[in-house]
Amino acid sequence: MRPGGRNPFKTPKRRGKLTLTKVEVAVRQLETAIGLWANDGDFVSICTLSYAAHEIIYQINKGHKTPFKSFADPGPEIIAADLVDTWKAAFKLNYNFSKHGGQNAKELHRYAPDTLPYIIVDAICMYNHLGFPRSPLLDAYRYWFLITQPDMFGETLSNLGLKRSLVKEMVQGGKKTFLRHHVRLASTPDPV
Repeated sequence: MRPGGRNPFKTPKRRGKLTLTKVEVAVRQLETAIGLWANDGDFVSICTLSYAAHEIIYQINKGHKTPFKSFADPGPEIIAADLVDTWKAAFKLNYNFSKHGGQNAKELHRYAPDTLPYIIVDAICMYNHLGFPRSPLLDAYRYWFLITQPDMFGETLSNLGLKRSLVKEMVQGGKKTFLRHHVRLASTPDPV
């Protein structure tokens, strides 16, 4: 559920116009991409939605007084200084291929499925850093990522207050079950 109790997978009734901010569009794109990912949906659609959302949040992040260090713009502390420009070009290629037309209808692009979770979680981390309202689905995906990639971002399972036995049990049901369970818990009003 979105903040405010709206279902992220429900299409609004087609009355009048739907007015959204860029951030609201990005959140909807990320939530839809995560829904497709959880249901083993079309990989290209997941990529296109994820990269489009990432680009919106990344541009807003760049203008922030203390921007989050994104994968899209790594410094030499993340990637060797002589590879930074190559990395940025490769990152932009993924953005551009799915979003922009070209004259060569036979142009090919090799997608790297293993990199997609990093793009999604990078967008979520930037979004959270910017202080926008939390989304239970985005948080659930981030937790799934941290549990399945425990060494990322310097956060460990113990930092999250999780024991290895509990984590094994949590992921055993699969990503769809984990996300559904976490979103339901996060959407429940706090009884206190």
